[in-house]
Amino acid sequence: MSRQHQAVIGLGANLGNTGQTLQRAWQALAECSEVRCKHLSAPYRSQPVGMESTNWFLNAVGIVTTTLSPLGLLEVLQRVEHQFGRRRDLDMSGYKDRPLDLDLLLYEDCILNTAYLTLPHPQMARRRFVLAPLLELAGEIRISPFDSLLSDWTKAHLPKVANQQVVASTW
Repeated sequence: MSRQHQAVIGLGANLGNTGQTLQRAWQALAECSEVRCKHLSAPYRSQPVGMESTNWFLNAVGIVTTTLSPLGLLEVLQRVEHQFGRRRDLDMSGYKDRPLDLDLLLYEDCILNTAYLTLPHPQMARRRFVLAPLLELAGEIRISPFDSLLSDWTKAHLPKVANQQVVASTW
């Protein structure tokens, strides 16, 4: 039997029925035989960060276990995004409105920097819409290369993004 690895996934959408999309995307991940969906945070509404849009996002963070490698899990995430209408334009610069965004935020203690994937996710400490739901799930887990509890790391970064508007919601 292959070893199970714990990973943290960021989910977001700002087009269409965002709540339904995030829930259905989480279910689609659970249908992958190599992925077990463990915990999903509450949804958080957030203003767009790093882009101009009138469409606010709905974001959540999920914890999964997987037998896949980090790049294998990224491939699954991108396949699910594609199922929900996400099209990645290789020539695209900057952020755009999207029906679904799935980001691999953390994969155990993995530190990786390739053309396709950087772990930990390089923007997560600068995004309150990631930190707020992450704190909800972090508890006492040590799923990070940060040499501290994930909850402590998250609490230390939240004050730096206090100006970003994020509102807890419910499913």
